[in-house]
This record gives sequence, structure tokens and C-alpha cells, in this order.
Amino acid sequence: VLETIKIRRAGYAVRVKFADVTSPFACLPVMRRFEAHVNKSKGGDKTIEQDRCRVLLQFLNIEADSFIFGKTMVFMKSQSTMLQIHNVLREMRTKAASRLQAAGRGMLARSEYRRAKFLICKMQ
Repeated sequence: VLETIKIRRAGYAVRVKFADVTSPFACLPVMRRFEAHVNKSKGGDKTIEQDRCRVLLQFLNIEADSFIFGKTMVFMKSQSTMLQIHNVLREMRTKAASRLQAAGRGMLARSEYRRAKFLICKMQ
């Protein structure tokens, strides 16, 4: 309890669990590379979660002085840091959805083209 009061007085008002920060970004290649290099014998799950969160925040270019790590949570100075993380996630999801839609439309266009070509050849 006293630790929490000290952290809040230091200006870190936003508290978020490591998994809540990292889980939406689990599909990123940087996170997959991290998982591949994690040695399970090194520390406990809590240090792995903290390292995973540290790697993600570095990848997202979040300023190092805007957050600190606790045992189970990351403490952020302002809500804008968390909003910045959510904005990056929203942009990544939007780009991924656009790529999926483009691939689907391309597949449909190729299928329609093949069908039209087949029907034209059949008519001749």
C-alpha cells in the first residue's frame, strides 16, 4: 500500500497489468522474436512479462521517462501514454484489415476474370 502511494505521488497515476499492455500486440513480429529467444529457466513468469512489456514499449517508441515497472504492473505518468499505445494498435489493425480486404477483393476479381474468360471461350 505504501509503495502504491509513493508511486502515485511520484506522478505515475495510471496502472496497467503487463498482460493488458502486451496481449493485443502478441502477433507482432518483434513479440514473436522475443518469445523465440526467451529462456524459460531465466527468472519467473513475472520477469518475462516485464521484459515482454519493456520490449514492446521500446518498439512503440514510448519515452522511457513516462513509465516505470512494478512487480506485476507498468505505471504510466499520464493517460496519454496509454492512449498513444491504443492509437498505434488501432492503426495496425486498420492497416491489417485493409490488406485483408485488398487480398479478398483481388481473389474475387481473379475468380470473376477466370469465369468470364471460360464463358467467352465456351461461346466461341
